[in-house]
Amino acid sequence: MRALFVLVLCGAVCVAASFELAITEDELQESIEEAIVDPNVTSIEIDIQTGRILFEGTRKRPMTGIEDLVTMEICLDVEDGHLAVEIEGALINGLEIDESRLEVWNARIERGLDLLTGSQQGRLESVAVGSGRITLVWE
Repeated sequence: MRALFVLVLCGAVCVAASFELAITEDELQESIEEAIVDPNVTSIEIDIQTGRILFEGTRKRPMTGIEDLVTMEICLDVEDGHLAVEIEGALINGLEIDESRLEVWNARIERGLDLLTGSQQGRLESVAVGSGRITLVWE
């Protein structure tokens, strides 16, 4: 006879040897806000849609007070058992954002998501971006 253990806590489900965690839009938005750490950012909006995460934010320029609109798509994937983040279609006021800046943002968002998911033991097997939530599964 096989025993099956299930634990439900804060959107997490642990079944046998796998662990599943669901992250809501609000949790993701809070994590990204904490990861950005820029006092000039005046707003951030996250929209988790099926297959993609849309980001829109505004930032005031320190010297002029002019607000810039930043839009991008945040893509999540699994690489070598870890969560990978890649920003695509990033624009500031309709102009492409420099690649070196995107690399820094990718790393910050990855760190924020790592903090949000905790230090899960095991290998990340999958990440699914669905309507209003992200689901990660570790084996």
